[in-house]
Amino acid sequence: MNAATELKLHTVANEVLMTACCLFVLDSRFGEMQMSYRVADHADPGRLGDVAGKYVKRAPGYVRVGEDGTASALGELPDGVASEDVVVDELDVSSATPLGDRLRTIAHSLRTDAEQDAGAEALADAIEASLEASRPGDAERRSEQIRQRAQSEVFDADGPGDASDMTERAHRFLDYLGELAHELQDGPLGDGKTIGGVLAIRALLLARAARAQNPEDEADALIESLLYVTAPGAARIEQVAMGLCSRMVRRGEGDIVREAAESAKAEGDALIDRALDGNLLTFHASLYPAAAYELAAVHMGRAAAEASGDAGERKRWARLAVNAEERAVRVATSLGLAVMNLDGAWIARHQLALRRTRQKDGDDAAKLEAQDLIVNQLFYPRTMMPILLSEAPPTGDRVERP
Repeated sequence: MNAATELKLHTVANEVLMTACCLFVLDSRFGEMQMSYRVADHADPGRLGDVAGKYVKRAPGYVRVGEDGTASALGELPDGVASEDVVVDELDVSSATPLGDRLRTIAHSLRTDAEQDAGAEALADAIEASLEASRPGDAERRSEQIRQRAQSEVFDADGPGDASDMTERAHRFLDYLGELAHELQDGPLGDGKTIGGVLAIRALLLARAARAQNPEDEADALIESLLYVTAPGAARIEQVAMGLCSRMVRRGEGDIVREAAESAKAEGDALIDRALDGNLLTFHASLYPAAAYELAAVHMGRAAAEASGDAGERKRWARLAVNAEERAVRVATSLGLAVMNLDGAWIARHQLALRRTRQKDGDDAAKLEAQDLIVNQLFYPRTMMPILLSEAPPTGDRVERP
């Protein structure tokens, strides 16, 4: 492979990674919907019309569409939303697959390019694996795979079956869950909600095991929990995680659940901070894994809030879930912007907007606005601050934004 071909393949691989991460970061259906709004807004900024800033009814909840085409999924309407802010969306995005279409186009190009080589073929294979994982029913298939693995490795495996043996089997299964979470993220081969469910189950079982007073109690805690995981019931693994969490809260193990949820939330926040400390080339790939940990905290927080019998506890759990979900959605929105910004257009637009803010309101106002783009919106790493605030005006037609 010559240098030019290698650079081209590297550029394509980056586009594939950003697109696939955007597709899977929360769940593939939401990823496609959010990108559909972005594409519509990009093609015709007036297309969204009265939908922008409103709440659109979409099963099984609502979508809030931002002024720039961003979209946030909500299970229910926030308190205080007026009836006139709930609208019918004339833009049908129920079956649109802009991210999947983009990946399919790239895969086809890689396989038909006259300069294709083993690297291009491998990338095309990876794309097709990701597309297969985005098909309806994949999350349910993963859940069944996890159930069968727990059954075969923990309950059906040969061995003495005493406390020590069963504990060892259970920990091997928990190691498998950790490896599976990384495998699904590295593909990417699974959506954030599914990976968050895997991480939540693992965190809950490890937290229960850590509280055991002796080996027998540890074995009992792990086996009891895994019996719940392997039982027929919820189709998706995050539903299994939430059911397990609810069960623990109702049995007085809320402190263990909180330890697991706060640990997942802390890991997600730490991953975000590390990504912010990186550079633009690695930023979004480093940011993407954080969403699954935040979603694990969302699963546990929501389940615990619903199961808790104390009003104060319900509010505290709900706050944790809302905060974690907000962070996960911001990661998703950042990845959506990264896909739209592959040509650098949005950087130029933000530079222009900050330059106008500086001219109108001064340097401090521009710095605060740039800080918001980085720390709150998660659009860029911290190293981008001086570039965003550059005095040199961006040029070219691509910076224009009606």
